[in-house]
Amino acid sequence: MKRKYIPLISTLCCLVGLNCANNKFYSENFYGEYRREEQIENAQLEKAFESMSDSSFEAKHGNVIETESLLIEEVLEKLKSCVYQSGIVTFKGFLNSENPNAYMRKNGNLYFTLGAQNFLCSEEDIASVVSHEISHFNNPRIYELGEKTINGRFAEEINADSEAVYCLIESGYDPISLIDVIEKFRDYQMEGLADARIENIRKILDDIK
Repeated sequence: MKRKYIPLISTLCCLVGLNCANNKFYSENFYGEYRREEQIENAQLEKAFESMSDSSFEAKHGNVIETESLLIEEVLEKLKSCVYQSGIVTFKGFLNSENPNAYMRKNGNLYFTLGAQNFLCSEEDIASVVSHEISHFNNPRIYELGEKTINGRFAEEINADSEAVYCLIESGYDPISLIDVIEKFRDYQMEGLADARIENIRKILDDIK
């Protein structure tokens, strides 16, 4: 099957769509207009986040307490053909955080939190998360102050899922597992994001049939 790469300006992390430490994006009117100073502040925070050294990043998120996972490394090996951005994706370890999340840094370093382990019950669950993160790695963020809005967040995560579907299929995994993982993380995502992501995946799978 020929892969269809989806152009996007990707996010720097995570399956759930946000680093939830900053809650300014959570709003009842999440499609509304945001004050420009809030947009600028968040863009600056995210740029600083990505420019951190690995040691500073790890310290900010609870430090790495486990550095090996044979299953994650096996999944990365199976998904390596999905990586078309220059560089190598490497699993760096589990961060000591109960916030269920995964992070892909622009240098290709992949992290899971300990909290994510409670939701990922199978190899296919892990492959779904990793394929999504690989999509973010393949499409590095272009930072523009004031650019980030909720609509932009939705687009980034949905586009990452679109590429992940083809990655999973080509690597021998069932893409339905991506829907299963999104459902598991539903309560940790922005309002409406899980439904939008699932609708997009189902539409892609219908088109493939």
